Amino acid sequence: MGDIPSTHAPLRSGLRRAYPPDFSQLQEDSHRAKITKITLQITINKISPTRCLPHTNNLRVGVCVDELTKLSCVGNFVSSGRRSVVAWNHPFTFTGSLASTVSIYLSTLPQPGDGWMEEHIGQEIKLDACQLLLANSVRYYCVPGLDGAPRLHISVNVTTPMVTDHDCFKDLQVSAAELWDYHKKYNNGSALNSCIELEQASLDLCPPGHPDQHHALANLASSLWTQYNLLGSQADLELAIDMEKQVLDLLPPGHPDRHNALANLASSLQTQYKLLGSQADLELAIDMEKQVLDLLPPGHPARHHALADLAFSLQTQYKLLGSQADLELAIDMQKQVLDLCPPGHPD
Repeated sequence: MGDIPSTHAPLRSGLRRAYPPDFSQLQEDSHRAKITKITLQITINKISPTRCLPHTNNLRVGVCVDELTKLSCVGNFVSSGRRSVVAWNHPFTFTGSLASTVSIYLSTLPQPGDGWMEEHIGQEIKLDACQLLLANSVRYYCVPGLDGAPRLHISVNVTTPMVTDHDCFKDLQVSAAELWDYHKKYNNGSALNSCIELEQASLDLCPPGHPDQHHALANLASSLWTQYNLLGSQADLELAIDMEKQVLDLLPPGHPDRHNALANLASSLQTQYKLLGSQADLELAIDMEKQVLDLLPPGHPARHHALADLAFSLQTQYKLLGSQADLELAIDMQKQVLDLCPPGHPD
């Protein structure tokens, strides 16, 4: 979105640490324990399929606690190095009780040629939280309904959430980038929807204070803006703008990515102006585009984009308010753009 690109690039990853579980509270009165809220961490350690799965090498695990569903990142047999094992160590954190219902299911994500449609395979594993917690620390569950059913290696404990990295963050970003590229190449809405889902999962792994939170927000906002242009849902546009404002708050003056954040938010505000006709959106977009231009001095390779964006917005404001000064400034900037794009320039 915008003329200054915001990339969907793989980002840094790290290791998630977890405190050892404290099961002492589970030995209290059973009735009291069932109504006490606890924080559950359910970790999908790995999956050991005993046969080839249909149509794909890509797997996801879904965990649902009391109707709240969270999905793992995409695991790939081939990239894991051993076709028989996909390792995740992917924790899901839920707030529930010992009476909470836990469902676990396996799904496949076919290759782009099959449309990137997620498909559940086998049947759900349904348990309650007490069963999981009081069992061994690592459990092996076969996915029912499949011949040669895969085994899920699962560990569960009571935990205190931490602001830490997770070792699948990079994998999520890489998978999202592949889906984004596929959408851009083929205008495939299903690929974009899956990309948004993975980017949301990435953002969930970047709580406040995480060094890559602004990247995760910016990528998801860009995809939501793209989905708005594809489907026309105002909710997507509003969410994109909200996230881009958060990105800007995370990038103070002097940050090297601030001009990208300003340009993307200005572009989204321009889009919202076209939708709703709010003069305030247009004025704020122009203010931000002026800031972008100030951050891109003569000689910067993106300066002609910033000039073109601001010229377009000033021309739009001229049509709205009839100010000759806006029109004259827009023309002056368009001349500068032309000077920066000699014959043979791709723009």
